Amino acid sequence: MLEFARAETDLVETLSLTDVAAQVVELVRSTSAGKTSEIHEHYPEAPLLVAGSAARMSQLLLSFLVNAQGTSTIRLERDESSAVATVKDSAGATYVALLPLAEAAK
Repeated sequence: MLEFARAETDLVETLSLTDVAAQVVELVRSTSAGKTSEIHEHYPEAPLLVAGSAARMSQLLLSFLVNAQGTSTIRLERDESSAVATVKDSAGATYVALLPLAEAAK
């Protein structure tokens, strides 16, 4: 987790938000915090391509999941102009990020 927390790279690139989210979920599940709670994943069938920094997006999703209480659900969707990453927990909290779609995904 410290690797994500200390990430300083802001290289903007086209990346799969689905892959980033799956890696973060796996990281959380492998830690003690993830072993005491359940995480449900809902991703689109096709890769959700966004423009951004993989390190910063990982930090954002990690923050959402670490702050979630109890059972949490991470959902990735696409709206007309952006990718939407949502984490909801069983305590009623909702964390949402709107991320720019990559040019190839528009």
